[in-house]
Amino acid sequence: MSEPAQGSDANTLAALAVAVSSLRQDLKSAITKIDALTEQQRQQAQALHAVSELRRRVEAILAYLEVTENASPATWFWLTMTAEEQREKFSELTDWVETVLRVQYPSYLADQLKPCWPNHPEAPGNSPGSTSTGP
Repeated sequence: MSEPAQGSDANTLAALAVAVSSLRQDLKSAITKIDALTEQQRQQAQALHAVSELRRRVEAILAYLEVTENASPATWFWLTMTAEEQREKFSELTDWVETVLRVQYPSYLADQLKPCWPNHPEAPGNSPGSTSTGP
């Protein structure tokens, strides 16, 4: 009677081994899927962060545009200046060109902005009705 029990145990053990092997395969498959979902979540979190940062930047730009849209015109608008304001601002511009612009970009300006630029009629201080104080 012990022989049939041993055969039955062997069959049960073989069935359990097949079931364990199948479960092991299912577990590997589940782990692979979980890893893929985890990576997908990481990528989505990065994308969400990038979208949030972009939104913050767009909102900052829109806020800036709203402020500047309602701002008064620049005070350096030559057509609205009096002759005295033009002379003052032109003197300030000339100082800036000579002390900052020529120092920062000497090779560029050598070909683009000649030393006689303040004497040209197009220069703001030389518009009709203003008196040039330059050479």
